[in-house]
Amino acid sequence: MKIILIGYGNVGKELRHVLNKNGVSVDIIRSTGIYDSSDFKVDNKENFFKYLDKQSVVFISTPSQGSGDEVSHYYTSSLAQNCLVVTCE
Repeated sequence: MKIILIGYGNVGKELRHVLNKNGVSVDIIRSTGIYDSSDFKVDNKENFFKYLDKQSVVFISTPSQGSGDEVSHYYTSSLAQNCLVVTCE
């Protein structure tokens, strides 16, 4: 299972902390790119879809604002790959 966390504000940081504390590594999508569990930037956030597979669980922890267009591609790409998607607010 691969855990991908989108958003690294208060909720995202706490979620990562809890997952790491329980031995689960997390890839993070931030506004500045994609980071692995060691906080090393591995790619640009536009290439998010390359990191998805059927075993991925995607946590979306971005603030709800406006129509949601900024994050809709994360939902559609994840669901198209049959990933589980969890919305965290």
